[in-house]
Amino acid sequence: HLDLYRLDDPGELEFLGLPDFLDEPGLVLVEWPEKAPVLMKRLDYEIVLAFSGERRTLSINGSGKAASRMLASLSALSIDERMREGL
Repeated sequence: HLDLYRLDDPGELEFLGLPDFLDEPGLVLVEWPEKAPVLMKRLDYEIVLAFSGERRTLSINGSGKAASRMLASLSALSIDERMREGL
């Protein structure tokens, strides 16, 4: 998990060793990714949570073959299945 809210300069990411960290397999969740435009180019998925009063919206976007397969699988679920699975 990376919280980039306090990031002042995207160059700090290099100092923190982020490029090496991202080359490792695994899942990295990033808050405030817009603070590091170079990081945005490396994202496989973008998950956006939006809040408006009592309403919450989740959107998932992705790029690449793996993301396309995952998003197609999610789209194939019916609304009832999505609610039952907590998606």
